[in-house]
Amino acid sequence: MAAIYSNNNFSIAPKGLVYLLLILGLSAIVYAFVLESWILLVAAVCFPAALLLGINCIREPIVSYFVYVLLTSYFSAIYRYSHIEGLSLILDASLLICLFSILLNTVIKRGSFSWKQSLNPLTLCYSLWWIYCILQVLNPNITVDEWIKNRIELFTLPVTFIVSGILLDSTKKLKYVIYFLGIFVITAAFKAYWQKSHGFDSTEIAWLIGGGAWHTHLLQSGIRYFSFFTDAGNFGTIMGVFTVVFSILSFTTQKRYARIFFIIVTALSIICMLMSGTRGAAVVPFGGIALYLLLNKKIKAIILSCITLIAAFIFFAYTNIGNSNQFISRFRTAFHPTEDASFNVRIQNQKYIAYYLQNKPFGVGLGKDILDSKNFMENSTEAYIPTDSYYVQIWAQTGIVGLCLYIAVLATILIYGCYIILFRIQDYELRSALTAFLCGIFGLWLSGYVGMGMAFHNGNILTAMFLSFVLNGPLIEKKLKREAVLKKLTSVK
Repeated sequence: MAAIYSNNNFSIAPKGLVYLLLILGLSAIVYAFVLESWILLVAAVCFPAALLLGINCIREPIVSYFVYVLLTSYFSAIYRYSHIEGLSLILDASLLICLFSILLNTVIKRGSFSWKQSLNPLTLCYSLWWIYCILQVLNPNITVDEWIKNRIELFTLPVTFIVSGILLDSTKKLKYVIYFLGIFVITAAFKAYWQKSHGFDSTEIAWLIGGGAWHTHLLQSGIRYFSFFTDAGNFGTIMGVFTVVFSILSFTTQKRYARIFFIIVTALSIICMLMSGTRGAAVVPFGGIALYLLLNKKIKAIILSCITLIAAFIFFAYTNIGNSNQFISRFRTAFHPTEDASFNVRIQNQKYIAYYLQNKPFGVGLGKDILDSKNFMENSTEAYIPTDSYYVQIWAQTGIVGLCLYIAVLATILIYGCYIILFRIQDYELRSALTAFLCGIFGLWLSGYVGMGMAFHNGNILTAMFLSFVLNGPLIEKKLKREAVLKKLTSVK
Protein backbone atom coordinates (compact mmCIF):
# COMPACT_ATOMS: atom_id res chain seq x y z
CA MET A 1 0.00 0.00 0.00
CA ALA A 2 2.90 2.28 -0.61
CA ALA A 3 2.73 4.86 -3.34
CA ILE A 4 5.49 6.28 -5.51
CA TYR A 5 5.77 8.96 -8.15
CA SER A 6 6.14 7.77 -11.71
CA ASN A 7 5.98 9.92 -14.84
CA ASN A 8 4.47 12.82 -12.86
CA ASN A 9 1.76 10.51 -11.48
CA PHE A 10 1.31 8.24 -8.52
CA SER A 11 1.47 4.51 -9.08
CA ILE A 12 0.80 1.68 -6.66
CA ALA A 13 3.71 -0.51 -5.59
CA PRO A 14 3.81 -4.23 -6.63
CA LYS A 15 1.24 -6.62 -5.18
CA GLY A 16 3.98 -8.49 -3.36
CA LEU A 17 4.53 -5.53 -1.05
CA VAL A 18 0.80 -5.37 -0.31
CA TYR A 19 0.71 -9.08 0.54
CA LEU A 20 3.82 -8.69 2.70
CA LEU A 21 2.20 -5.87 4.70
CA LEU A 22 -0.95 -7.98 5.06
CA ILE A 23 1.02 -10.94 6.43
CA LEU A 24 2.97 -8.70 8.80
CA GLY A 25 -0.26 -7.10 10.02
CA LEU A 26 -1.97 -10.42 10.68
CA SER A 27 1.14 -11.67 12.44
CA ALA A 28 1.19 -8.58 14.65
CA ILE A 29 -2.49 -9.11 15.56
CA VAL A 30 -1.87 -12.76 16.52
CA TYR A 31 1.24 -11.75 18.49
CA ALA A 32 -0.79 -9.06 20.32
CA PHE A 33 -3.42 -11.63 21.33
CA VAL A 34 -0.74 -14.01 22.61
CA LEU A 35 0.90 -11.29 24.73
CA GLU A 36 -2.50 -9.75 25.61
CA SER A 37 -1.10 -6.40 24.55
CA TRP A 38 -4.11 -4.29 23.62
CA ILE A 39 -1.93 -1.33 22.64
CA LEU A 40 -0.11 -3.48 20.09
CA LEU A 41 -3.45 -4.85 18.86
CA VAL A 42 -4.89 -1.39 18.28
CA ALA A 43 -1.67 -0.31 16.56
CA ALA A 44 -1.71 -3.37 14.26
CA VAL A 45 -5.37 -2.84 13.34
CA CYS A 46 -4.96 0.90 12.74
CA PHE A 47 -1.64 0.68 10.89
CA PRO A 48 -3.08 -0.02 7.39
CA ALA A 49 -5.53 2.88 7.67
CA ALA A 50 -2.78 5.14 9.05
CA LEU A 51 -0.44 4.12 6.21
CA LEU A 52 -3.13 4.76 3.60
CA LEU A 53 -3.91 8.14 5.18
CA GLY A 54 -0.20 9.02 5.23
CA ILE A 55 0.16 8.15 1.54
CA ASN A 56 -2.84 10.30 0.65
CA CYS A 57 -1.56 13.17 2.80
CA ILE A 58 1.63 13.24 0.70
CA ARG A 59 -0.23 12.60 -2.52
CA GLU A 60 -2.93 15.23 -2.01
CA PRO A 61 -2.01 18.33 0.05
CA ILE A 62 -5.67 19.14 0.65
CA VAL A 63 -6.03 15.81 2.49
CA SER A 64 -3.16 16.65 4.83
CA TYR A 65 -4.65 20.12 5.29
CA PHE A 66 -8.03 18.76 6.38
CA VAL A 67 -6.26 16.30 8.70
CA TYR A 68 -4.57 19.33 10.28
CA VAL A 69 -7.92 21.15 10.54
CA LEU A 70 -9.53 18.07 12.11
CA LEU A 71 -6.75 17.68 14.69
CA THR A 72 -6.84 21.39 15.48
CA SER A 73 -10.62 21.41 15.93
CA TYR A 74 -10.62 18.55 18.43
CA PHE A 75 -7.16 19.10 19.89
CA SER A 76 -8.35 20.29 23.30
CA ALA A 77 -10.28 17.06 23.85
CA ILE A 78 -7.39 14.93 22.58
CA TYR A 79 -4.98 16.70 24.92
CA ARG A 80 -7.29 16.54 27.94
CA TYR A 81 -7.93 12.81 27.66
CA SER A 82 -4.46 11.70 26.56
CA HIS A 83 -2.53 13.32 29.46
CA ILE A 84 0.51 13.61 27.16
CA GLU A 85 2.72 16.67 27.57
CA GLY A 86 3.99 18.35 24.41
CA LEU A 87 1.17 16.87 22.33
CA SER A 88 0.84 20.12 20.39
CA LEU A 89 3.94 19.05 18.47
CA ILE A 90 1.59 16.70 16.57
CA LEU A 91 -0.19 19.75 15.21
CA ASP A 92 3.10 21.27 14.10
CA ALA A 93 4.10 17.96 12.50
CA SER A 94 0.81 17.67 10.57
CA LEU A 95 1.19 21.26 9.40
CA LEU A 96 4.74 20.58 8.21
CA ILE A 97 3.54 17.46 6.35
CA CYS A 98 0.99 19.64 4.56
CA LEU A 99 3.68 22.16 3.62
CA PHE A 100 6.01 19.37 2.48
CA SER A 101 3.22 17.85 0.38
CA ILE A 102 2.63 21.18 -1.37
CA LEU A 103 6.37 21.58 -2.04
CA LEU A 104 6.70 18.03 -3.35
CA ASN A 105 3.68 18.33 -5.65
CA THR A 106 4.90 21.71 -6.87
CA VAL A 107 8.25 20.19 -7.90
CA ILE A 108 6.88 17.01 -9.47
CA LYS A 109 3.63 18.37 -10.88
CA ARG A 110 4.76 21.75 -12.08
CA GLY A 111 2.04 24.36 -12.07
CA SER A 112 -0.24 22.29 -9.83
CA PHE A 113 -0.15 24.91 -7.07
CA SER A 114 0.24 28.66 -7.27
CA TRP A 115 2.44 30.04 -4.54
CA LYS A 116 1.41 33.54 -5.59
CA GLN A 117 -1.88 32.90 -3.79
CA SER A 118 0.02 32.89 -0.51
CA LEU A 119 1.13 36.47 -1.15
CA ASN A 120 -2.12 38.09 -0.11
CA PRO A 121 -2.93 40.93 2.33
CA LEU A 122 -3.27 38.40 5.15
CA THR A 123 0.27 37.04 4.84
CA LEU A 124 1.85 40.33 3.75
CA CYS A 125 0.31 42.39 6.56
CA TYR A 126 0.85 39.65 9.11
CA SER A 127 4.53 39.48 8.09
CA LEU A 128 4.94 42.94 9.64
CA TRP A 129 3.58 41.61 12.93
CA TRP A 130 5.72 38.47 12.55
CA ILE A 131 8.88 40.56 12.08
CA TYR A 132 7.96 42.63 15.14
CA CYS A 133 7.55 39.42 17.16
CA ILE A 134 10.95 38.18 15.98
CA LEU A 135 12.56 41.46 17.01
CA GLN A 136 11.09 40.95 20.47
CA VAL A 137 14.04 38.62 21.10
CA LEU A 138 16.03 41.84 21.57
CA ASN A 139 13.73 42.91 24.42
CA PRO A 140 15.93 42.90 27.55
CA ASN A 141 13.00 41.84 29.73
CA ILE A 142 12.72 38.30 28.32
CA THR A 143 14.94 35.28 27.85
CA VAL A 144 15.39 33.33 24.62
CA ASP A 145 13.50 30.37 26.15
CA GLU A 146 10.46 32.55 26.87
CA TRP A 147 10.61 33.90 23.32
CA ILE A 148 10.84 30.44 21.72
CA LYS A 149 7.77 29.21 23.64
CA ASN A 150 5.62 31.51 21.49
CA ARG A 151 5.88 29.28 18.45
CA ILE A 152 2.24 29.90 17.55
CA GLU A 153 3.04 33.52 16.69
CA LEU A 154 6.49 32.74 15.31
CA PHE A 155 5.78 29.56 13.32
CA THR A 156 2.29 28.03 13.39
CA LEU A 157 0.25 31.05 12.28
CA PRO A 158 2.53 32.18 9.41
CA VAL A 159 2.70 28.66 7.95
CA THR A 160 -1.05 28.11 8.42
CA PHE A 161 -1.81 31.36 6.58
CA ILE A 162 0.52 30.38 3.73
CA VAL A 163 -0.84 26.86 3.15
CA SER A 164 -4.44 28.09 3.54
CA GLY A 165 -3.89 30.76 0.89
CA ILE A 166 -2.45 28.19 -1.53
CA LEU A 167 -5.05 25.46 -1.03
CA LEU A 168 -8.41 27.14 -0.33
CA ASP A 169 -9.28 28.36 -3.81
CA SER A 170 -12.45 26.64 -5.05
CA THR A 171 -16.17 26.41 -4.33
CA LYS A 172 -15.82 22.66 -3.79
CA LYS A 173 -13.40 23.21 -0.92
CA LEU A 174 -15.61 26.02 0.34
CA LYS A 175 -18.57 23.63 0.63
CA TYR A 176 -16.41 21.00 2.34
CA VAL A 177 -15.34 23.54 4.96
CA ILE A 178 -18.88 24.80 5.58
CA TYR A 179 -20.36 21.34 6.09
CA PHE A 180 -17.39 20.14 8.13
CA LEU A 181 -17.84 23.10 10.48
CA GLY A 182 -21.57 22.39 10.68
CA ILE A 183 -20.86 18.81 11.77
CA PHE A 184 -18.26 20.14 14.20
CA VAL A 185 -20.89 22.37 15.84
CA ILE A 186 -23.27 19.42 16.13
CA THR A 187 -20.62 17.31 17.90
CA ALA A 188 -19.75 20.21 20.22
CA ALA A 189 -23.43 20.69 21.05
CA PHE A 190 -23.86 16.97 21.76
CA LYS A 191 -20.88 17.01 24.14
CA ALA A 192 -22.23 20.09 25.96
CA TYR A 193 -25.65 18.43 26.25
CA TRP A 194 -23.99 15.30 27.64
CA GLN A 195 -22.14 17.38 30.25
CA LYS A 196 -25.40 19.03 31.32
CA SER A 197 -27.52 15.86 31.43
CA HIS A 198 -24.92 13.36 32.71
CA GLY A 199 -22.42 15.63 34.46
CA PHE A 200 -18.69 15.95 33.90
CA ASP A 201 -16.67 12.76 33.52
CA SER A 202 -13.67 11.89 35.73
CA THR A 203 -11.15 13.50 33.38
CA GLU A 204 -13.10 16.75 33.21
CA ILE A 205 -13.56 16.81 36.99
CA ALA A 206 -9.81 16.29 37.44
CA TRP A 207 -9.17 19.19 35.09
CA LEU A 208 -11.65 21.45 36.87
CA ILE A 209 -10.31 20.69 40.35
CA GLY A 210 -6.62 20.11 39.60
CA GLY A 211 -6.23 23.10 37.31
CA GLY A 212 -8.34 25.42 39.45
CA ALA A 213 -10.84 25.95 36.63
CA TRP A 214 -13.73 25.27 39.01
CA HIS A 215 -13.40 28.89 40.20
CA THR A 216 -14.62 30.13 36.81
CA HIS A 217 -16.86 27.23 35.75
CA LEU A 218 -18.78 26.16 38.89
CA LEU A 219 -20.52 29.38 39.88
CA GLN A 220 -23.49 30.29 42.05
CA SER A 221 -25.25 31.59 38.95
CA GLY A 222 -24.91 28.13 37.37
CA ILE A 223 -22.41 25.80 35.74
CA ARG A 224 -20.50 26.99 32.71
CA TYR A 225 -20.17 24.19 30.16
CA PHE A 226 -17.15 23.92 27.87
CA SER A 227 -17.85 20.87 25.66
CA PHE A 228 -14.46 19.65 24.37
CA PHE A 229 -12.89 23.15 24.20
CA THR A 230 -10.08 24.52 26.34
CA ASP A 231 -12.58 26.33 28.59
CA ALA A 232 -16.05 27.87 28.60
CA GLY A 233 -14.74 31.24 27.41
CA ASN A 234 -13.25 29.75 24.26
CA PHE A 235 -16.34 27.60 23.74
CA GLY A 236 -18.74 30.54 23.93
CA THR A 237 -16.66 32.76 21.66
CA ILE A 238 -16.30 30.18 18.89
CA MET A 239 -19.99 29.30 19.09
CA GLY A 240 -20.67 33.01 18.68
CA VAL A 241 -18.66 32.94 15.45
CA PHE A 242 -20.66 29.98 14.16
CA THR A 243 -23.88 31.78 15.11
CA VAL A 244 -22.90 34.61 12.77
CA VAL A 245 -21.67 32.39 9.93
CA PHE A 246 -24.55 29.92 9.80
CA SER A 247 -27.29 32.49 10.43
CA ILE A 248 -26.09 34.47 7.39
CA LEU A 249 -25.83 31.28 5.33
CA SER A 250 -29.36 30.28 6.35
CA PHE A 251 -30.63 33.71 5.19
CA THR A 252 -28.89 33.58 1.82
CA THR A 253 -28.79 29.98 0.60
CA GLN A 254 -31.29 29.08 -2.12
CA LYS A 255 -31.23 25.34 -1.45
CA ARG A 256 -33.97 24.02 0.81
CA TYR A 257 -32.12 21.21 2.58
CA ALA A 258 -29.00 23.33 3.01
CA ARG A 259 -31.13 26.05 4.65
CA ILE A 260 -32.64 23.53 7.06
CA PHE A 261 -29.16 22.28 7.98
CA PHE A 262 -27.85 25.83 8.49
CA ILE A 263 -30.85 26.80 10.64
CA ILE A 264 -30.29 23.75 12.86
CA VAL A 265 -26.58 24.58 13.23
CA THR A 266 -27.41 28.23 13.99
CA ALA A 267 -29.84 27.21 16.74
CA LEU A 268 -27.31 24.81 18.26
CA SER A 269 -24.61 27.51 18.14
CA ILE A 270 -26.85 29.97 20.02
CA ILE A 271 -27.74 27.36 22.64
CA CYS A 272 -24.07 26.43 23.12
CA MET A 273 -23.09 30.09 23.42
CA LEU A 274 -25.65 30.54 26.20
CA MET A 275 -24.62 27.29 27.92
CA SER A 276 -20.99 28.46 28.04
CA GLY A 277 -21.98 31.39 30.26
CA THR A 278 -19.45 33.54 28.37
CA ARG A 279 -20.94 36.98 28.58
CA GLY A 280 -18.20 38.53 26.46
CA ALA A 281 -19.28 36.28 23.58
CA ALA A 282 -22.31 38.57 23.09
CA VAL A 283 -20.13 40.98 21.14
CA VAL A 284 -19.43 38.33 18.48
CA PRO A 285 -22.94 37.90 16.97
CA PHE A 286 -23.86 41.56 17.45
CA GLY A 287 -20.63 42.77 15.84
CA GLY A 288 -20.80 40.22 13.04
CA ILE A 289 -24.41 41.00 12.10
CA ALA A 290 -23.65 44.75 12.27
CA LEU A 291 -20.92 44.28 9.63
CA TYR A 292 -23.32 42.17 7.58
CA LEU A 293 -25.67 45.18 7.41
CA LEU A 294 -22.87 47.25 5.87
CA LEU A 295 -21.85 44.61 3.34
CA ASN A 296 -25.31 43.51 2.22
CA LYS A 297 -26.69 44.85 -1.06
CA LYS A 298 -30.27 43.62 -0.62
CA ILE A 299 -32.69 45.98 1.12
CA LYS A 300 -34.92 43.13 2.31
CA ALA A 301 -32.00 41.34 3.99
CA ILE A 302 -30.79 44.60 5.56
CA ILE A 303 -34.22 45.34 7.03
CA LEU A 304 -34.63 41.78 8.34
CA SER A 305 -31.14 41.79 9.89
CA CYS A 306 -31.74 45.23 11.42
CA ILE A 307 -35.00 44.10 13.01
CA THR A 308 -33.35 40.93 14.35
CA LEU A 309 -30.40 42.86 15.79
CA ILE A 310 -32.52 45.53 17.45
CA ALA A 311 -35.02 42.99 18.80
CA ALA A 312 -32.24 40.86 20.30
CA PHE A 313 -30.61 43.92 21.89
CA ILE A 314 -33.90 45.13 23.40
CA PHE A 315 -34.68 41.62 24.64
CA PHE A 316 -31.41 41.31 26.56
CA ALA A 317 -30.83 44.94 27.58
CA TYR A 318 -34.29 46.21 28.46
CA THR A 319 -36.45 43.24 29.46
CA ASN A 320 -36.44 40.53 32.12
CA ILE A 321 -38.05 37.93 29.89
CA GLY A 322 -36.51 34.51 30.41
CA ASN A 323 -34.69 35.39 33.63
CA SER A 324 -35.94 32.14 35.13
CA ASN A 325 -33.49 30.43 32.77
CA GLN A 326 -29.97 30.62 34.22
CA PHE A 327 -28.33 30.75 30.79
CA ILE A 328 -30.40 33.71 29.59
CA SER A 329 -30.17 35.62 32.88
CA ARG A 330 -26.39 35.19 33.02
CA PHE A 331 -25.96 36.18 29.37
CA ARG A 332 -28.11 39.28 30.00
CA THR A 333 -25.55 40.67 32.45
CA ALA A 334 -23.23 41.31 29.47
CA PHE A 335 -25.55 44.18 28.50
CA HIS A 336 -24.99 45.89 31.87
CA PRO A 337 -21.19 45.61 32.21
CA THR A 338 -20.73 48.39 34.78
CA GLU A 339 -22.93 46.41 37.19
CA ASP A 340 -20.73 43.33 36.81
CA ALA A 341 -18.00 42.89 39.45
CA SER A 342 -15.69 40.89 37.19
CA PHE A 343 -15.84 43.60 34.51
CA ASN A 344 -14.90 46.28 37.03
CA VAL A 345 -11.99 44.12 38.22
CA ARG A 346 -10.75 43.84 34.64
CA ILE A 347 -10.85 47.61 34.20
CA GLN A 348 -8.87 48.03 37.44
CA ASN A 349 -6.29 45.46 36.30
CA GLN A 350 -5.82 47.39 33.06
CA LYS A 351 -5.01 50.48 35.12
CA TYR A 352 -2.33 48.50 36.96
CA ILE A 353 -0.91 47.28 33.65
CA ALA A 354 -0.86 50.84 32.30
CA TYR A 355 1.17 51.85 35.36
CA TYR A 356 3.79 49.17 34.68
CA LEU A 357 4.02 50.05 31.00
CA GLN A 358 4.58 53.78 31.47
CA ASN A 359 8.22 53.52 30.39
CA LYS A 360 7.94 50.34 28.33
CA PRO A 361 6.59 51.21 24.84
CA PHE A 362 7.66 47.75 23.59
CA GLY A 363 6.08 45.88 26.51
CA VAL A 364 7.56 43.48 29.03
CA GLY A 365 8.41 40.92 26.35
CA LEU A 366 6.65 38.36 24.17
CA GLY A 367 5.32 35.51 26.29
CA LYS A 368 6.08 37.25 29.57
CA ASP A 369 3.60 38.24 32.29
CA ILE A 370 3.68 41.37 34.44
CA LEU A 371 4.94 40.55 37.92
CA ASP A 372 2.86 42.14 40.67
CA SER A 373 5.88 43.67 42.40
CA LYS A 374 3.74 46.47 43.89
CA ASN A 375 1.35 43.94 45.46
CA PHE A 376 -1.69 45.44 43.74
CA MET A 377 -3.47 42.06 43.80
CA GLU A 378 -3.85 42.01 47.59
CA ASN A 379 -6.67 39.48 47.78
CA SER A 380 -5.27 37.11 45.19
CA THR A 381 -2.76 34.28 45.26
CA GLU A 382 -1.62 35.25 41.74
CA ALA A 383 1.91 36.60 41.50
CA TYR A 384 1.13 38.23 38.17
CA ILE A 385 -1.45 40.77 37.04
CA PRO A 386 -3.97 38.92 34.83
CA THR A 387 -4.50 40.38 31.36
CA ASP A 388 -7.94 38.70 30.97
CA SER A 389 -8.16 39.35 27.22
CA TYR A 390 -6.09 38.91 24.08
CA TYR A 391 -5.61 42.57 23.17
CA VAL A 392 -4.65 43.46 26.73
CA GLN A 393 -2.15 40.59 26.64
CA ILE A 394 -0.63 41.94 23.42
CA TRP A 395 -0.49 45.40 24.98
CA ALA A 396 1.27 44.06 28.08
CA GLN A 397 3.75 41.86 26.21
CA THR A 398 4.55 44.01 23.15
CA GLY A 399 3.68 47.49 24.42
CA ILE A 400 1.60 50.25 22.88
CA VAL A 401 3.75 50.00 19.74
CA GLY A 402 2.91 46.32 19.28
CA LEU A 403 -0.78 46.83 20.03
CA CYS A 404 -1.12 49.65 17.50
CA LEU A 405 0.73 47.61 14.87
CA TYR A 406 -1.45 44.56 15.49
CA ILE A 407 -4.72 46.50 15.28
CA ALA A 408 -3.49 48.26 12.12
CA VAL A 409 -2.77 44.84 10.55
CA LEU A 410 -6.26 43.56 11.40
CA ALA A 411 -7.93 46.77 10.17
CA THR A 412 -6.07 46.61 6.84
CA ILE A 413 -7.06 42.99 6.25
CA LEU A 414 -10.68 43.71 7.21
CA ILE A 415 -10.97 46.74 4.92
CA TYR A 416 -9.47 44.85 1.98
CA GLY A 417 -11.81 41.92 2.63
CA CYS A 418 -14.80 44.29 2.58
CA TYR A 419 -13.53 45.78 -0.68
CA ILE A 420 -13.37 42.33 -2.30
CA ILE A 421 -16.90 41.41 -1.22
CA LEU A 422 -18.43 44.76 -2.22
CA PHE A 423 -16.69 45.34 -5.56
CA ARG A 424 -14.96 42.17 -6.80
CA ILE A 425 -17.51 39.38 -6.29
CA GLN A 426 -20.62 39.21 -8.48
CA ASP A 427 -21.87 35.66 -7.84
CA TYR A 428 -24.58 35.90 -5.16
CA GLU A 429 -24.00 32.59 -3.36
CA LEU A 430 -20.23 33.02 -3.32
CA ARG A 431 -20.54 36.58 -2.02
CA SER A 432 -22.95 35.42 0.68
CA ALA A 433 -20.58 32.71 1.92
CA LEU A 434 -17.58 35.06 1.92
CA THR A 435 -19.64 37.72 3.72
CA ALA A 436 -20.59 35.17 6.37
CA PHE A 437 -16.92 34.27 6.86
CA LEU A 438 -15.71 37.87 7.11
CA CYS A 439 -18.51 38.83 9.51
CA GLY A 440 -17.70 35.83 11.69
CA ILE A 441 -14.02 36.80 11.86
CA PHE A 442 -14.91 40.43 12.60
CA GLY A 443 -17.00 39.26 15.56
CA LEU A 444 -14.10 37.07 16.71
CA TRP A 445 -11.72 40.04 16.51
CA LEU A 446 -14.09 42.20 18.55
CA SER A 447 -14.08 39.54 21.26
CA GLY A 448 -10.33 40.02 21.59
CA TYR A 449 -10.94 42.81 24.10
CA VAL A 450 -13.12 40.71 26.40
CA GLY A 451 -11.59 37.24 26.09
CA MET A 452 -8.87 34.98 24.72
CA GLY A 453 -10.93 33.08 22.14
CA MET A 454 -9.07 34.41 19.10
CA ALA A 455 -5.73 33.27 20.55
CA PHE A 456 -6.56 29.56 20.78
CA HIS A 457 -6.21 26.90 18.08
CA ASN A 458 -9.87 27.00 17.01
CA GLY A 459 -9.82 30.76 16.56
CA ASN A 460 -6.54 30.65 14.64
CA ILE A 461 -7.63 27.98 12.16
CA LEU A 462 -10.97 29.72 11.56
CA THR A 463 -9.14 32.98 10.89
CA ALA A 464 -6.81 31.27 8.39
CA MET A 465 -9.58 29.42 6.54
CA PHE A 466 -12.18 32.18 6.42
CA LEU A 467 -9.82 34.97 5.39
CA SER A 468 -8.07 32.79 2.79
CA PHE A 469 -11.40 32.10 1.10
CA VAL A 470 -12.31 35.80 1.20
CA LEU A 471 -8.98 36.93 -0.26
CA ASN A 472 -9.09 34.17 -2.89
CA GLY A 473 -12.65 35.21 -3.75
CA PRO A 474 -11.86 36.80 -7.16
CA LEU A 475 -9.89 33.70 -8.18
CA ILE A 476 -12.73 31.39 -7.07
CA GLU A 477 -15.22 33.44 -9.12
CA LYS A 478 -12.98 33.21 -12.21
CA LYS A 479 -13.02 29.44 -11.85
CA LEU A 480 -16.81 29.52 -11.55
CA LYS A 481 -17.14 31.51 -14.77
CA ARG A 482 -14.71 29.17 -16.53
CA GLU A 483 -16.75 26.15 -15.42
CA ALA A 484 -19.96 27.82 -16.63
CA VAL A 485 -18.41 28.43 -20.07
CA LEU A 486 -17.23 24.81 -20.29
CA LYS A 487 -20.73 23.58 -19.42
CA LYS A 488 -22.23 25.68 -22.20
CA LEU A 489 -19.70 24.38 -24.71
CA THR A 490 -20.38 20.81 -23.62
CA SER A 491 -24.14 21.27 -23.93
CA VAL A 492 -23.73 22.72 -27.44
CA LYS A 493 -21.73 19.66 -28.55
